[in-house]
Amino acid sequence: MRKIFTLFAAFAVSAAAYAGNVIYTADLNTEEGFQEWTVVDVGEDNKTWVYDISGDEGLRVYYQYHPTKTADDWMISPAITPTADGPMIVRYGFKGGYYIESAEVYLAEGAEADITKMTTLLGSYPELKDQKYSYYTIIDAVAGQPFRVGIRAVSAPDRWRLYFTSFSVETIEPMPDLRVDKIISPVTGENLNQETVKVQISNTGIADATSFNVSFAVNGETKVTETVNQLLKVGESTEYTFEAKADLSTPRELYTVSATVSADNDLDPDNNSAETVVRHKAPATVPYFTGFEPEEYLDECKSFNLNEDDADWEIGVDLGWFNMARSGLGFLGYNYSKENNADDWFILEPINVEPGYYALKFWYSGDDDHPEKFAVYYGNACDPTAMTTKVVEYAPFARGAYEESINIIKFDQAQAVYFGFYAFSDKDQNWISIDDLSFERVESTDVDVAAISLTNPTEYLPIKASHKVDFTVKNHGITSQSTAITIKIDDASSAPITVDLAAQQERALAFDGLLADLAPGEHTVEITIDCEGDKNTDNNTISKTFRILGEPDIAYDFEDGKVPANFEFEVEDEGTLDPSAVEEFGENGWGIVEIGEHEYFGTRMFAGSSWINGTDEIYRTCILPKIKVNSEDACFVWNAGSISQYFYESYSVRARYEDPTWGIDSDGLAYITLEGTTRQNRGVSLGDYVGEEIQIEFNLTYSPGDALTLDNLQFFGCSFASAGVESAKAGSDAKIAVRGDIIRVNEKAAITVTDMSGRVVASVQGTSLNVGNLASGVYVVNARTANGVATTKIAR
Repeated sequence: MRKIFTLFAAFAVSAAAYAGNVIYTADLNTEEGFQEWTVVDVGEDNKTWVYDISGDEGLRVYYQYHPTKTADDWMISPAITPTADGPMIVRYGFKGGYYIESAEVYLAEGAEADITKMTTLLGSYPELKDQKYSYYTIIDAVAGQPFRVGIRAVSAPDRWRLYFTSFSVETIEPMPDLRVDKIISPVTGENLNQETVKVQISNTGIADATSFNVSFAVNGETKVTETVNQLLKVGESTEYTFEAKADLSTPRELYTVSATVSADNDLDPDNNSAETVVRHKAPATVPYFTGFEPEEYLDECKSFNLNEDDADWEIGVDLGWFNMARSGLGFLGYNYSKENNADDWFILEPINVEPGYYALKFWYSGDDDHPEKFAVYYGNACDPTAMTTKVVEYAPFARGAYEESINIIKFDQAQAVYFGFYAFSDKDQNWISIDDLSFERVESTDVDVAAISLTNPTEYLPIKASHKVDFTVKNHGITSQSTAITIKIDDASSAPITVDLAAQQERALAFDGLLADLAPGEHTVEITIDCEGDKNTDNNTISKTFRILGEPDIAYDFEDGKVPANFEFEVEDEGTLDPSAVEEFGENGWGIVEIGEHEYFGTRMFAGSSWINGTDEIYRTCILPKIKVNSEDACFVWNAGSISQYFYESYSVRARYEDPTWGIDSDGLAYITLEGTTRQNRGVSLGDYVGEEIQIEFNLTYSPGDALTLDNLQFFGCSFASAGVESAKAGSDAKIAVRGDIIRVNEKAAITVTDMSGRVVASVQGTSLNVGNLASGVYVVNARTANGVATTKIAR
């Protein structure tokens, strides 16, 4: 009877792992190697293991999913016959996908390829993701007794592909296999400092270990290595306490503590380490912010369902089909009960405060058709009974859009405070949503109202764009203020506009019609605010110079529903476009999306997908056709936005050109990080490239994402590149070609260049003419030979 000694799993078997005498290796990159294995389609549904020569090496054998049936499909190895008694190692590898795949591996005695004899389970792997995995098992082989290994696909229906990437069988000498099973200490807690590190080590190999080295690291930095002179027999484990300590003294820090064991002739170094995450718990400090996002540290926040019903406060409630967050994915939500009135608390982690004024801000929403009730309190313990001071109450309120709540609080002494949200809505109502909570110290009690940003107009303002004046003002004080705002466009000022600002309120304002009828060219907008008693007037004015653009020289609006044929696309990463993205955007991930009717964007936009699997870093490029920059005032403008509120896109805009020394080179013009779903007008100057031919390229750089949408790509002061333009007058064999500043003719000719008034501005007798010194404009080129005259136009 064959004995299974042990079973391991690792993401990758190290090259340093023991390699014995190879008995069998499967060639899964050729059809001949695939044919050595027996495929069994148990369900006879024609969805089973296949070989696909078009796949990359190591990814040519896979189980193809069934849309409705759970997989039950086998690949059975050839019969493998050991030539000697002793331990053998069976290695095998898989790769899953974005849709999680599942597999099992079995062992059967004998030479027959029979799934009924596959009764010894070597390993079960229910969650194979989009990465490569390597596993192995050690068995006790008997000379002359054949065995087979069965790879069984057991993926759920409607997945994608389960790849079988590698398989081998080797003999192996008796060796120890040491591993760190777990890190016993340190653990998350308060008042951490120099902490004891204690680990559990086991030997799961096939030989005893007489001594070994152990080490630990904090956040990747190795602190100490210690030698343990101790016998650790096969199958046994021991606990070891390091003499050195781990420094975990920084409050609220999240530490990654790892530990490693090593020994001579260790069977598999890849399973020698373990790690744990330790939080030094401590009250939060000011300024404090939470968007209730999944990645934020919210472990110390607690909910209390006092009436013990099915309604409660929850963090990051994910409805799947609808995002209830104001920003990001997470939010704090109370979900109603049909039978009971709400009686539920959510209490934040403690926050340390000093004496003084503070501003507690948060955004809240409910439902337009359901009156909700909640209040905010604070106290000195994470307990509803300790919530003794009310901050604000909304009872009832009924509004589906988020509104901001700003509350000024004065503390007379230093303390740790807990803020609690109390829901007490009537039964059978709907949701209460809270998001983007901040708590900041108010440094001054003086009156101070400021203009803090001017977002529109943008530096370049095309015709197809919003012509509103958008800006933000803020009341830095602790009392409500009425302020007068004047908007000045060039030399014309608006009448003062009165705006009321609550204490600490930051308010975005927009005014339409102020930019109407402005002529193309440079203009200035200036925002000035005036508030009685303002102690700081240095921040009362904000201004910007911008250009009104006329009709573009070159424009792409994608309203014909087609990706321009002369757009080029490049891929410089090792990822794979998700099948759903292929279906939506095409094979290269760039396509047209329908948007309905819009004032500026028409009915269609251009989109590039960043839904890329298999890599954390992407570089996907769309290259626009070559253009000639004809003016120092030349610019390129575009409109952009992320297609999904769940995935904000990052991208760069570059100018590609031919460098005489380095060949194709490029300059970065703009780097956009996390473009939101609110569409933005953006633009860059091309004045540095006057007289040059360049190509603009968009580079998608964020993954995993969804898609970036682009529209109204417009060039001003530019023309399509003249390179390669050829024409010939009927009856003439002469051909004119323009390459940069050089006009070339295929035979000797009298070459003349005239401006649009007919004045000759350059001429030569020969085959080429340099026109690099011509002013900007459109010119006619004539090349007169014995056989006739060839003519073309050029733009400088």
